[in-house]
Amino acid sequence: MEFKEFYTCPGCGRAISGEKKEFFVCPDCGRALCQKKDLKQFDDNFCGHCGHELASAKKEALALAGEDR
Repeated sequence: MEFKEFYTCPGCGRAISGEKKEFFVCPDCGRALCQKKDLKQFDDNFCGHCGHELASAKKEALALAGEDR
């Protein structure tokens, strides 16, 4: 039997393959909401999974993303 390491889906935990990408995640449940590069266009005010309010988390994430550049 052979085992391999895979990335896992942040939403369901299933194994996925591909390039590793950064995502903006809900600070409450950890679900991936959008790719980091798409954060400025992300306009949801609440997490679609747990209902957590996202406005302050998005502001913090945008500030951190701005420091990366």
